[in-house]
Amino acid sequence: MARDEGVAPSPELSRVGARRRSRRSASLLQRYGWRAYAIPVLAVVSVAALWHSTSAGSQPRSEPGSASLAAPTRKAPTPARGVPEPPALPSAPASAPYPAASLQLGDDAITCAHNGHPSLVVVSISKQHVWMCQGARQVYDSPATTGETDNGNATPTGSWTIQSRETNRYLVGPGYRDYVHYWLPFFGDFGFHDATWQRMPFGSPGYRTAGSHGCVHLPMTAVRWLYQWAQVGATIVTVQA
Repeated sequence: MARDEGVAPSPELSRVGARRRSRRSASLLQRYGWRAYAIPVLAVVSVAALWHSTSAGSQPRSEPGSASLAAPTRKAPTPARGVPEPPALPSAPASAPYPAASLQLGDDAITCAHNGHPSLVVVSISKQHVWMCQGARQVYDSPATTGETDNGNATPTGSWTIQSRETNRYLVGPGYRDYVHYWLPFFGDFGFHDATWQRMPFGSPGYRTAGSHGCVHLPMTAVRWLYQWAQVGATIVTVQA
């Protein structure tokens, strides 16, 4: 005999099923009280907690103290390294002594004639001039600008040797950051360098109020020549008043 497909149950059977389910629900409520609802609620909460934990575990984590991966922090670029030009220092003892009696700057020839070093640079603050001697022979000279004495930035006097020969760097100090093409320090942070920003003529007596912070400024041609000629540790630099 063929079965009837898709025959809806009679209304009477539906009412009987509903009464049975109602009686079972009432029986469960009478037996377990509020605990009858706690089990399904707890099941829903557990499923939700498990889903949240799984979702969070799939995301990348940052270690304590590290930058967020979503918004990384950029480290500020390190500024270019410079050599500060400090205020005036007291005259330092000569580390490479040169007899003071030989520094007769009234006659350039005499200056080099009495030179006993293979290479020597003599700086005269009063004359705002430099002389380069190779043995007893003068090989170069140039006007210069030394430290502004009236503002406490005098160039120290004494004798030293060239410490290094550097190019294309910044000299940084309180209130300034100057780019130079050539830098030849001879005593700590004091040295020779070009000064493209200087408007006063080299050799001018105006250095007293408009000179350097203690270094010896040279014209570009002169400092380039000095850079090529001077030898680190061998060339003596003598600064006198």
